Amino acid sequence: MHRLLSLLGVLLAACAGGTAPGEQRLPAIISYAGPDSVRVSVPAGARAGAPFTVTIEAYGPSGCVRQGETEVTVSGLVARVRPWRYEPRGEEIACTAIFQIFQHPASITFAEPGTATIRVEGVGPDETPVVAERRLPIAP
Repeated sequence: MHRLLSLLGVLLAACAGGTAPGEQRLPAIISYAGPDSVRVSVPAGARAGAPFTVTIEAYGPSGCVRQGETEVTVSGLVARVRPWRYEPRGEEIACTAIFQIFQHPASITFAEPGTATIRVEGVGPDETPVVAERRLPIAP
Protein backbone atom coordinates (compact mmCIF):
# COMPACT_ATOMS: atom_id res chain seq x y z
CA MET A 1 0.00 0.00 0.00
CA HIS A 2 2.83 2.40 0.89
CA ARG A 3 4.47 1.70 -2.47
CA LEU A 4 1.22 2.47 -4.32
CA LEU A 5 0.80 5.77 -2.46
CA SER A 6 4.40 6.72 -3.22
CA LEU A 7 3.89 6.00 -6.92
CA LEU A 8 0.67 8.00 -6.93
CA GLY A 9 2.47 10.94 -5.30
CA VAL A 10 5.20 10.87 -7.94
CA LEU A 11 2.64 10.76 -10.76
CA LEU A 12 0.66 13.67 -9.32
CA ALA A 13 3.81 15.74 -8.86
CA ALA A 14 4.82 15.08 -12.46
CA CYS A 15 1.44 16.32 -13.71
CA ALA A 16 1.32 19.41 -11.49
CA GLY A 17 3.55 21.75 -13.45
CA GLY A 18 5.57 22.35 -16.56
CA THR A 19 4.85 21.22 -20.06
CA ALA A 20 3.28 17.79 -20.29
CA PRO A 21 3.98 15.58 -23.32
CA GLY A 22 1.82 16.75 -26.20
CA GLU A 23 1.48 20.27 -24.79
CA GLN A 24 2.90 23.57 -25.94
CA ARG A 25 3.73 26.63 -23.84
CA LEU A 26 2.25 29.80 -25.32
CA PRO A 27 1.83 33.43 -24.24
CA ALA A 28 -1.39 33.92 -22.30
CA ILE A 29 -4.44 35.40 -24.00
CA ILE A 30 -4.80 38.70 -22.12
CA SER A 31 -7.26 40.59 -24.34
CA TYR A 32 -10.21 40.07 -26.61
CA ALA A 33 -10.47 43.74 -27.65
CA GLY A 34 -6.96 45.23 -27.84
CA PRO A 35 -4.56 46.62 -25.21
CA ASP A 36 -7.14 48.94 -23.63
CA SER A 37 -9.22 45.94 -22.51
CA VAL A 38 -6.38 44.16 -20.66
CA ARG A 39 -7.28 43.72 -16.98
CA VAL A 40 -4.33 44.40 -14.71
CA SER A 41 -4.81 45.03 -10.99
CA VAL A 42 -2.09 47.43 -9.82
CA PRO A 43 -1.81 49.15 -6.44
CA ALA A 44 -2.07 52.95 -6.30
CA GLY A 45 1.61 53.10 -5.37
CA ALA A 46 4.49 51.20 -3.78
CA ARG A 47 7.74 51.75 -1.88
CA ALA A 48 11.23 51.24 -3.24
CA GLY A 49 12.65 47.91 -2.06
CA ALA A 50 9.24 46.55 -0.99
CA PRO A 51 7.55 43.82 -3.04
CA PHE A 52 3.97 44.29 -4.21
CA THR A 53 1.63 42.16 -6.28
CA VAL A 54 -0.08 42.87 -9.59
CA THR A 55 -2.62 40.46 -11.06
CA ILE A 56 -3.23 39.92 -14.76
CA GLU A 57 -6.46 38.38 -16.01
CA ALA A 58 -5.98 35.87 -18.83
CA TYR A 59 -8.35 33.63 -20.73
CA GLY A 60 -8.62 30.02 -21.80
CA PRO A 61 -10.99 29.58 -24.75
CA SER A 62 -11.49 25.85 -24.04
CA GLY A 63 -11.29 23.28 -21.29
CA CYS A 64 -7.98 22.02 -22.71
CA VAL A 65 -6.10 25.21 -21.79
CA ARG A 66 -4.10 25.24 -18.54
CA GLN A 67 -2.79 28.27 -16.71
CA GLY A 68 0.97 28.60 -16.97
CA GLU A 69 3.58 30.52 -15.05
CA THR A 70 3.99 34.28 -14.80
CA GLU A 71 7.50 35.58 -15.54
CA VAL A 72 8.72 38.92 -14.19
CA THR A 73 11.90 40.79 -15.09
CA VAL A 74 12.75 44.22 -13.69
CA SER A 75 15.22 46.68 -15.17
CA GLY A 76 15.37 50.05 -13.43
CA LEU A 77 11.80 51.36 -13.26
CA VAL A 78 10.39 49.01 -15.92
CA ALA A 79 8.89 45.62 -15.07
CA ARG A 80 8.16 43.17 -17.88
CA VAL A 81 5.41 40.70 -16.93
CA ARG A 82 4.72 37.70 -19.18
CA PRO A 83 1.88 35.30 -18.28
CA TRP A 84 1.84 31.90 -20.04
CA ARG A 85 -0.65 29.17 -20.91
CA TYR A 86 -0.41 25.50 -21.90
CA GLU A 87 -2.42 23.99 -24.76
CA PRO A 88 -2.43 20.56 -26.38
CA ARG A 89 -0.56 20.12 -29.64
CA GLY A 90 -2.30 18.88 -32.75
CA GLU A 91 -5.59 19.33 -34.51
CA GLU A 92 -7.31 16.09 -33.49
CA ILE A 93 -8.00 17.10 -29.89
CA ALA A 94 -11.50 17.12 -28.42
CA CYS A 95 -11.92 19.90 -25.85
CA THR A 96 -14.90 21.04 -23.83
CA ALA A 97 -16.36 24.43 -24.75
CA ILE A 98 -15.60 26.02 -21.40
CA PHE A 99 -14.40 29.62 -21.34
CA GLN A 100 -11.89 29.96 -18.50
CA ILE A 101 -10.58 33.01 -16.66
CA PHE A 102 -7.14 32.73 -15.06
CA GLN A 103 -5.59 35.07 -12.50
CA HIS A 104 -1.82 35.49 -12.94
CA PRO A 105 -0.29 37.10 -9.81
CA ALA A 106 3.15 38.65 -10.18
CA SER A 107 5.38 39.91 -7.38
CA ILE A 108 7.39 43.00 -8.36
CA THR A 109 10.04 44.98 -6.48
CA PHE A 110 11.52 48.24 -7.74
CA ALA A 111 14.82 49.21 -6.12
CA GLU A 112 14.57 52.94 -6.74
CA PRO A 113 11.88 55.63 -6.36
CA GLY A 114 10.22 57.30 -9.35
CA THR A 115 7.42 56.56 -11.80
CA ALA A 116 7.48 52.88 -12.68
CA THR A 117 6.09 51.18 -15.77
CA ILE A 118 4.59 47.71 -15.67
CA ARG A 119 4.58 46.23 -19.18
CA VAL A 120 2.30 43.19 -19.56
CA GLU A 121 2.98 41.09 -22.67
CA GLY A 122 0.57 38.49 -24.01
CA VAL A 123 -1.57 37.83 -27.06
CA GLY A 124 -5.10 38.24 -28.36
CA PRO A 125 -7.28 35.26 -29.34
CA ASP A 126 -5.75 35.30 -32.84
CA GLU A 127 -2.21 35.10 -31.33
CA THR A 128 -1.48 38.74 -32.27
CA PRO A 129 0.88 40.29 -29.67
CA VAL A 130 -0.79 42.54 -27.10
CA VAL A 131 1.19 44.86 -24.80
CA ALA A 132 -0.48 46.84 -22.02
CA GLU A 133 1.31 49.31 -19.76
CA ARG A 134 0.40 50.65 -16.35
CA ARG A 135 2.29 53.29 -14.38
CA LEU A 136 2.55 53.77 -10.65
CA PRO A 137 4.56 55.96 -8.29
CA ILE A 138 7.36 54.34 -6.30
CA ALA A 139 8.06 56.22 -3.06
CA PRO A 140 11.49 56.22 -1.35
